[in-house]
Amino acid sequence: MFKSFQNGILAGLSQWRMALTVYLFQLLLAITLGVQVYHVLEASIGNSLELNKLLGNYDHTVIRDLLNVHGASISPLLGQFRWLALAYLIFSVFIHAGILHAVINQEKNWLAFWKGGATWFFRFFKLGAFYLLLLAVISAAIWLPFLGFFATSPEYLSSEKISVWLLILMIVFYLFLLIFLFSWSLMARIKIIREGVTNWTAIRQGLFWLTRHCFSTTGLVALFFLVHVLIFFIYWEINDTGVVSLGWILFFMLLQQLVAYFRVMVRVMTFAGVSHHFAPNTDAPEP
Repeated sequence: MFKSFQNGILAGLSQWRMALTVYLFQLLLAITLGVQVYHVLEASIGNSLELNKLLGNYDHTVIRDLLNVHGASISPLLGQFRWLALAYLIFSVFIHAGILHAVINQEKNWLAFWKGGATWFFRFFKLGAFYLLLLAVISAAIWLPFLGFFATSPEYLSSEKISVWLLILMIVFYLFLLIFLFSWSLMARIKIIREGVTNWTAIRQGLFWLTRHCFSTTGLVALFFLVHVLIFFIYWEINDTGVVSLGWILFFMLLQQLVAYFRVMVRVMTFAGVSHHFAPNTDAPEP
């Protein structure tokens, strides 16, 4: 597991050009939404001093006044979010296909990303729909009965602490299932790219392999997830200085984009590490 973790880090660093391509692609998608939000806010409360209250922390009164006074201009924007979320899911399939193709074939140029996304998009889209449906079924099967019990648990439990601990245990268990499901889907996609098998064959063989290497694979994915958390924690600590000036604003804007880029690189590292763990004799980064 740790060998694959190290290999994933080295492979991700060697794929910095492809990670930069993915970052720029995602940035263009985010700008399309950001420009709309900026124009709506600028036309509604752009000149209001109430916005200064949001600099320090969340202020529910300001948000409520914004929705009450300028709700007519914001409602269409909120209505677009569901379509943007659907569009992001589609683009994420293309992004993951491009990253996996470049990582598995050890191609370190931006053309490999576009080639991989175009080659495997439709197969990965159908695969993603299957796992998304499976996630919805599993989530409903876990949380609907538990929330029903949790709502009535004070009548049967002697202390509220027991309810809290039960909720924590359920969240931990659910996170493990999410990591398992993500690892399973990643195994299936790696199988498709390497061997060209059908989707159902990749799903079946990926699950069979993962059940035999469950803890090492999920542990590997959890390690890369902790890297994500560490990056976010460092950014949060730096951002929580309370200093507001033009220089600091520009610095934090640059820092925010660097964090977004490193998150993309960690995603590349995750795919490379799991791919190496799946077949240790392949996908080793070149010196």
